[in-house]
Amino acid sequence: MGSSDFPMSLMICENFPLFHYIRSGFRWGLPAYAETNSGNPRRVPLPPKRRPFPKAAILGIVFTAVVLALIFYLTMHLEQYECEVCMEFEGRTKCLTVQGESEQQAVQTAKDNACSYITNGRAEGIRCSQTPPASTQCKHL
Repeated sequence: MGSSDFPMSLMICENFPLFHYIRSGFRWGLPAYAETNSGNPRRVPLPPKRRPFPKAAILGIVFTAVVLALIFYLTMHLEQYECEVCMEFEGRTKCLTVQGESEQQAVQTAKDNACSYITNGRAEGIRCSQTPPASTQCKHL
C-alpha cells in the first residue's frame, strides 16, 4: 500500500471542521468558525450555554451547612452525664444506661424508660416512675 492509495488531505486535522471548532474556544463561548475546502468560513453551532447556578440553591446549601455545623458544635460541646439506673416494680427489674445533659435528667429518663419495659398500662407506668430507683450510678463524661 503506497502513499498514493490514501489521500493525505484526510490526515491533516485542519481539514476536519471539528478541529477549528475545538481550537476556537467553544468552552468560553467564543464564536467558532471552521473553514471549508473552498476557504469560506462557515459557522459551527455552539453547544448550549450552561445556566448559572441559581442563587436560591447556593443559599440553601450554605444554610444547610450552617445548620449542620451548629448541630455538630452543640452536640460535641455539651456536658454529658451517663447514669445506670435499675428499677424494681412489683417483682420485675430492669436496668438501663442513659446519657443526658444533667445528672437529674439522665436519671429521670432512665427511670421512665426502665418503667416502660416492666409495666403494663399507663397507670402502672406513672406509679413506677414515682418510685425511687433500686440503684443509681452516674459519672461525668
